[in-house]
Amino acid sequence: MLGELFETPDAKNLNNDDPVEQIFHSGSVAKNSRELAYTDKFANFIQTHPDFLLKTKKAADALFDLPVDQPVPIQELDNVKIEYIDWHGKAERKYYKVTADDGQEFFLKVGVLSNKNSIHDENSAEDLLSMQKVKEALCGFTAFKVSAIDYQIGYKDNKRTYSLASFDERTRNSIGKQMNNLNDKIYKENNQNFVIQRLLKLSRTRYDLRKLYYASLYLPSVRTRTAEIVPRLEEIEKEIETVKNQIYEAASGHDTIEIVDSVLARDELSSKYLHLRSYLDSQELANDFHEDQMSYDKLTDEALVFDIRKGRYFDIEDAF
Repeated sequence: MLGELFETPDAKNLNNDDPVEQIFHSGSVAKNSRELAYTDKFANFIQTHPDFLLKTKKAADALFDLPVDQPVPIQELDNVKIEYIDWHGKAERKYYKVTADDGQEFFLKVGVLSNKNSIHDENSAEDLLSMQKVKEALCGFTAFKVSAIDYQIGYKDNKRTYSLASFDERTRNSIGKQMNNLNDKIYKENNQNFVIQRLLKLSRTRYDLRKLYYASLYLPSVRTRTAEIVPRLEEIEKEIETVKNQIYEAASGHDTIEIVDSVLARDELSSKYLHLRSYLDSQELANDFHEDQMSYDKLTDEALVFDIRKGRYFDIEDAF
């Protein structure tokens, strides 16, 4: 099936409604058969890099089964280099950086096909379809800047799926990873400080209220609760500000102040994620989307979505 990349895609298999990016798709979804989807942009790339996909797949397969709790070596095969980035779920999805022989860089997601017939099975072709929908949906989201990673090809055999996108450095530092680092600072020791404990309880309450609040902005089923949620959220915000000032004024040491700063930074990250997730949920695009699939840069106030699966399309041809 990889050989199809060397052929000119049949016009009937192209998404001609999109004047910028056209997608070739090999056919309908079959559980245990190979499947291929790619953009015309990637077809042009592969014409000048005919062995790139085979080398990439071979190198990725050599890395995939290595345990995630041990250092993963960089794999290089005939000047195609693959560097492990991270994993998601129960190591059922792994992310890599791939560098071609001419220096072009790609983000690679490799997933495992399960033995169960689940609508959430990995499906590489859907990465292209889902991200196209995400790109369109994000045009209506103005709370902060968000971009979606640019998937170029998806391939599935009877064992794994492989999805390649233009590389973005932000894929190395997801919101989930940032929050885990902050949690390490917050809980690095069993802090018995009463004021810190109060701040942590308020933080948990604010998270729950923000989840409801952002959902109420976009989901009709929750909108009726807005009048109930907002006053309580404002009250919690004031309490957190009061506790924060109490700790700062007491100047009880660098470690205590670092914990407070970490709590507030973590809450800001989770707020960005909850806001965007609620919006994507309203567009029916957030079935499998959480902190590990989104990064956020505070300096630029910009987020990146790099992995969303909506669930398998039962008739994928309808998308074209």
